[in-house]
Amino acid sequence: MKLLRLCDEIISETSKIAETQGKVESALVNVLAALKQANNSAKTNESEDPK
Repeated sequence: MKLLRLCDEIISETSKIAETQGKVESALVNVLAALKQANNSAKTNESEDPK
């Protein structure tokens, strides 16, 4: 019975880790999209504003 309880706990913790990993991955995708947008804006501004 202790082994069964331990397996249940491992499954539960693994699920929590997977959920957290999904949230982190989603946040990183959003950061990457924002960086790409900022980079494109900077390129546009640079081409419109010759020095």
